[in-house]
Amino acid sequence: MAEGTTGWGGELWAAADLVTPMAIRVAATMCLVQLLHTVRTGEPAFPRQFGHSFWDDPSADPGRAESFDALMGARLAANAPAIAAAYPWGTLGHVIDVGGGNATLLIAILRVHGDLRGTVMDLAGPVARAEQAIASRRSRRSEPGD
Repeated sequence: MAEGTTGWGGELWAAADLVTPMAIRVAATMCLVQLLHTVRTGEPAFPRQFGHSFWDDPSADPGRAESFDALMGARLAANAPAIAAAYPWGTLGHVIDVGGGNATLLIAILRVHGDLRGTVMDLAGPVARAEQAIASRRSRRSEPGD
């Protein structure tokens, strides 16, 4: 967005342009239409608005799934080293990252705690991307000079 231009959503919306894909913002905004239903019933708004669960959406579109994983990973990337160092994860022997997406946080923890083992539990798509990220990390570690 151009400097000084915030459009109808104000500065917060302009800042969201930097980190949130438009499809996710539009979906979230459309779900607000169902807010009253959600408050009254406790049911999620997304399926009422779009006819399927939120998680069916990225599962049906690999590009959207990859974009969502990248967004979630990017939000963690800045804090992951601090999280990895702030707790004695290595004493656990094995960590299971439930909903771990593309393994951004788990990889940061494994970097700091070399003897630790880790598992990502998530939907099939994110687990496949986590496996790729972990395999890529392993191949870089085994190269000379690492």
